[in-house]
Amino acid sequence: PDGPTIQPCLSGGLWDAGASITGGNRHGANWLIGQVRDQTQTEGKMREYALAIGADETAVVEAFYEVPAMSADQFKSIAQALFTIADQLSNMAYQNVQQARFITEIKEAQEKLKKSENQLRFALEGANDGLWDWNLKTNEIYFSSRWKSMAGYADNEIGNRPDDWVAIVHPDDVENLKNSITAHLRESNIHM
Repeated sequence: PDGPTIQPCLSGGLWDAGASITGGNRHGANWLIGQVRDQTQTEGKMREYALAIGADETAVVEAFYEVPAMSADQFKSIAQALFTIADQLSNMAYQNVQQARFITEIKEAQEKLKKSENQLRFALEGANDGLWDWNLKTNEIYFSSRWKSMAGYADNEIGNRPDDWVAIVHPDDVENLKNSITAHLRESNIHM
């Protein structure tokens, strides 16, 4: 995972380079980056090699010359560049997979939430009950139409800000309401 492995090929006269492909620190595959002819290798050594393994000298030498030649340093530079590109592509692919999983989890959670909201709405309608909800992040209060009707208000009569709610509370109860809300927020460690 730290870079390509570069070594002489066991068959003689060539350089091999390979690397592991990882994503998210997990091994995914091994990759043969390539082979090139070692420019320091001579035709004479290749003929000796062909004799040692019992191969046709002419065929081995012809095949040897078909392979591009380069220095070990040049090959190492190319192998490192290819490894770097492959490593970046592997990491981007892994991140895409992770992002797709995250998006799927969000969609599943949204679907569960929607189902839960529908069940709550159905239960409230069946019980002929009202609902209000205070979103502390936006500092808005939602009142269901049924809650407004039960409290004796028309749909457009109450706004969605906390001050609108306080305005409909009996003046004798406003201080107790504010103290109760403040105490609850403090206990819940919520700051507004």
